[in-house]
Amino acid sequence: MIKAVLFDLDGTLVDTLQDLADSVNVLLQESGLPTHPLDAYRAFVGDGPKVLVERASGRKDEALAARFLEEYDRRCLDKVAPYEGVLETLDAFKARGIRVGIVTNKPHAQAVKIAERLLKGRYDCLFGNQPHLYPRKPDPTVLRMAADALGVAIEDCVFVGDSNVDVFSAHNAGIPCYGCAFGFRGEDELRRAGADEIVYSFSELQKIG
Repeated sequence: MIKAVLFDLDGTLVDTLQDLADSVNVLLQESGLPTHPLDAYRAFVGDGPKVLVERASGRKDEALAARFLEEYDRRCLDKVAPYEGVLETLDAFKARGIRVGIVTNKPHAQAVKIAERLLKGRYDCLFGNQPHLYPRKPDPTVLRMAADALGVAIEDCVFVGDSNVDVFSAHNAGIPCYGCAFGFRGEDELRRAGADEIVYSFSELQKIG
């Protein structure tokens, strides 16, 4: 029986794409580099801020990555919104005694800010990107840390995400992955990565367990 559901954040629980794109495009303009349309950022996100900036700019630039964190911290609540049915689903899990954790490659400070504002306490732990403390997904360490924080065995968890990184993270931890077809990366990537189940809405996720 499932005792806990671990979630990715961006593209899974909340739609953060516009704020991420706006923040990076501002930096690209400042640097005299070409900007990108919103949909391009679907392929750029998922592996943390440094990789996002590298993919968008076409170069490794520590200063640009640091500027992104400043810019995004100002904008991260501008246009973000939870996906339809998120709050109801988290409430349903709580009513059934299923614990909820969030595991994301988004910088921890911004992840906390967004989750506190939009999810309003409907989760039991949150692990954002903190490279000085633990490796980022798809390394399974952080998923196991989340299970420990929830007081459950990792084998009693499932992971819900929207990208191949999430599928690989779950499988590296030895647990199933439910892929959100409505997220940033889409159904094809999830199927190619080997997602155990594909879901198209949060009402479907309520059937977990």
